[in-house]
Amino acid sequence: MELKEETKDINEIFKRLKKRDFSGNTGQAVKNSSYTFSKTFISKIGSIIFTVILARVLLPELFGLYSLTFSTLVFLSLISDLGISNALVNFISKEIGKGDYSKAKGYFLNLFKIKTYLTLLSTIIILASAYFISVVYYGKPIFYALVIGAFYVAAASIMNFLEFVLVSENKFKMINKKEIIFQLLRLVGVPIFVILLMKTTLSSEGILAPIFALLTIVNILVIFYIYFYLKKHSTFLNSREKKLNFQDKQRLKKFLIPIFAMSLSGILFGYIDIIMLGHFVGAEFIAYYSIAFNLAASAGVLLGFSAISLFPIFSRLSKTRLDEGFRKSRRIVILFSLLGAIILFFIAKPLILILYGIEYSPAIYLLRLFSIILITEPIISLYNTYYMSQERTRVVAVLLISTTILNIILNYLFITHGLRIGMLAAVEGACYATILSKIVYLVGIGITKSRN
Repeated sequence: MELKEETKDINEIFKRLKKRDFSGNTGQAVKNSSYTFSKTFISKIGSIIFTVILARVLLPELFGLYSLTFSTLVFLSLISDLGISNALVNFISKEIGKGDYSKAKGYFLNLFKIKTYLTLLSTIIILASAYFISVVYYGKPIFYALVIGAFYVAAASIMNFLEFVLVSENKFKMINKKEIIFQLLRLVGVPIFVILLMKTTLSSEGILAPIFALLTIVNILVIFYIYFYLKKHSTFLNSREKKLNFQDKQRLKKFLIPIFAMSLSGILFGYIDIIMLGHFVGAEFIAYYSIAFNLAASAGVLLGFSAISLFPIFSRLSKTRLDEGFRKSRRIVILFSLLGAIILFFIAKPLILILYGIEYSPAIYLLRLFSIILITEPIISLYNTYYMSQERTRVVAVLLISTTILNIILNYLFITHGLRIGMLAAVEGACYATILSKIVYLVGIGITKSRN
């Protein structure tokens, strides 16, 4: 019976796309999902191509240092957002839905001020801790890359914030254009630059730091592109600001406090494995783990493409209609997730060998392990979107904090135990820790939803 309903829902989606029928909330969700899938597809394919080129040019050890630097920057930049972007979409979407553009601008200005302070603080923290992290904790030559990376983090943070402004106004077509420009600039500029650097006698740090400098420039160019578009086409940004009253600010505060904790835990959950591996294993083993996890995570995001596009829609629906839409979305996501996990498991070997080469063959088994993520990630993303759209961020925050603590404990235990056998076994231990933690989170959020 459920399979028939899933088939019916999928057929309805394709019919709407064929006829370009985007009427009603269902039509808007289909339209947003198609644009979001396009954007996500462009983003993930672009990222995979970019990573493949870097991995082949840099080879495992140097690419491992790049991956470690990037993960560390993301980890240290965790306070530059802390859920601000999600709050932006939630509150602005609701005010736009009511036709109150002035109040939407009020929310934007308040959140942009917070975003600016957090981004500045994050940049300072990275600059202040770069030496300790690279020399004392990791014992790896990434100091200058971290210093330059601090400015990359600031630029990427502002660019992502402006992109969420586009999401709040359902301007997904513009987001696609922005993503194409970003990927082209990155794919054309950085690999050529890296190839030229590899022909020099520069050290590892001398090669990595310029890469992050060029990535910073790419982000700044895209920021200007989005800014001038919003200045001309945004509905609420061109309106007069309505100051938020005390109740509005309290409502915003109530939403942000748990989502701060949720975002903090989310970053820890996603990157603590590589941060911990960076202390225990060699750079090449970080490369194996990184490419396996990123391939699986990218596939998982593609399968769960509808979540962010459904956020503005979910935010405006009544409880009854929201639950109905959620159930339909969940059935479709589960169906595609299971299929995707099976396919990834069987193509793991040719995928790694064709894309990355024989040098990265130890990543084959890791990718097969991570195929499980294709089942958990899309479903988790859908549940998170449901709760955030209803401003019930505390539920997600509590579960995420709990499973993040579990993830840290499991990573330490499995990595240190694996080291008794060898560094590759330690990396496998990190895989098991990440997978088990995600399963626990999914079970927890599923049980919580079923009790509501």
